[in-house]
Amino acid sequence: MALEQAQQQLSASATIGYESRPLNLFYGITQAGRALSAASKDLGYRNAPNERQLWLGTQHGLQFPTTLDSALGLFKTSVTMQPNAKDSFSRLSYALGSPLDAGDIEFGALIAQLPEVSYEFRKLGPWPTQLSPMSLNYLSSEPPYLIDSLETPGLRDPDNASEAEIRDWIDQYPALRPLEIPLTDEGRVMRSRSSGYISLRIPDASLLTSQPSSHLVAAKLYRRHQILFPASGSSDEALHPLLTWWLVLYSLSMLARYSPSDWMEALDIKSSPIASILEHIMDSALDCVPDLISEALDHLNE
Repeated sequence: MALEQAQQQLSASATIGYESRPLNLFYGITQAGRALSAASKDLGYRNAPNERQLWLGTQHGLQFPTTLDSALGLFKTSVTMQPNAKDSFSRLSYALGSPLDAGDIEFGALIAQLPEVSYEFRKLGPWPTQLSPMSLNYLSSEPPYLIDSLETPGLRDPDNASEAEIRDWIDQYPALRPLEIPLTDEGRVMRSRSSGYISLRIPDASLLTSQPSSHLVAAKLYRRHQILFPASGSSDEALHPLLTWWLVLYSLSMLARYSPSDWMEALDIKSSPIASILEHIMDSALDCVPDLISEALDHLNE
């Protein structure tokens, strides 16, 4: 029933304007979250009939300011995770293996992780973006595998970056942390053959799914593609992408519901520098969120 409600909410959101759309989108994703939690082998009602409270979250478990100093202030405004084991966000995070220790996460950092947004708007701000491991080019067919060219958005001057600078950049991405920075016999950083890229070494075949042409085990599935996501907030881990969308839609719904004047100002295409980004987020959600819900159901309990 919760999944049916989610479908109706998401379908309804496509028929209304941007002014109210975040409300339907958010309640659509939360109802889908109830369905996923109920279907979880660890939380599910059918598997623990006397422990209904395990999956039935009753609060949001989140906090977001409902006023803005300016439209641009939205990107620097943080949503705060307040897990208490009773809220819907915490229940779904547990079911999907997503971290709950991220604390405060700036809205701009969240949308930088969404491929549909970061591909369309390249310069969102200082936040690390998602990476596609499909761009990795391997120069060896057995371990240790050498990745010749990895794009490094946010790394200043990749062609001349020091080993410490490259390591700091790598550490933003949990899936890349086990990888090594290859050095020459003289102890210098081995440079990529492609300008603007770096080389890395995968020391162990266990870090890959099967063949070097496949992907890193720690990559996350996102709409049938393997993606490398940065760690979120104060957590050492990356959020499950469905939970990233949850936080984005929660933030927008709070602003639209409790501060409609600020929300309308942010949406004013004539004066707001972020209006087109907000419209793109809400348009993308119509396709992305149902896809991610379907994927989460397909891979739940694996």
